[in-house]
Amino acid sequence: MIAGGMEIPAVQKVLGHSQSSTTSNIYAHVVEGRAETAVGAIADRVKALRSA
Repeated sequence: MIAGGMEIPAVQKVLGHSQSSTTSNIYAHVVEGRAETAVGAIADRVKALRSA
């Protein structure tokens, strides 16, 4: 679900975790991958703005 773009609080509710930190701790590897993707997207946007 996280890899598909669903936010942590929504996944937390679906899985029945009492805290979003539980969900984040269990699925941290997925969250880390999304962070890398986000950084790449920001870098691409900055490059596009500089070349415009």
